[in-house]
Amino acid sequence: MQPPGAGAVSTTEVTSCIDDINKWMSSNRLKLNTDKTQFIWLSTEAQLTKINSRTITLADADIQVSDVITCLGVVIDSQLTFTHNVKKLAGSCFYHLRQLSDNRRCEDTSARPDLQSRGLLQQCPLWRL
Repeated sequence: MQPPGAGAVSTTEVTSCIDDINKWMSSNRLKLNTDKTQFIWLSTEAQLTKINSRTITLADADIQVSDVITCLGVVIDSQLTFTHNVKKLAGSCFYHLRQLSDNRRCEDTSARPDLQSRGLLQQCPLWRL
């Protein structure tokens, strides 16, 4: 699907499709939570500049079009570069490695042979601090 600026899909068609999904969910006793609903256009930077609409109307609620959304813990940007997701993941990994490094300073020496047998000390450069 192309963004509305590309001429293939208009905002009203997308809104109509979302309304159909909402009707289907209601008929199956499900509710579309408009407070948590996120919307993103996925395309190239050149195509994204052609999009005029920054909101989508859904069941009496206006949803802002986002440049970055989170879906099941994965951060997705409008151009699918995943740079935000990589930064988030790298930050989380560095945090956990730093925690391991801090634990190393507090551990007793009896745990070191167990860590060495698992190969953790050789694989992690923070253990050599």
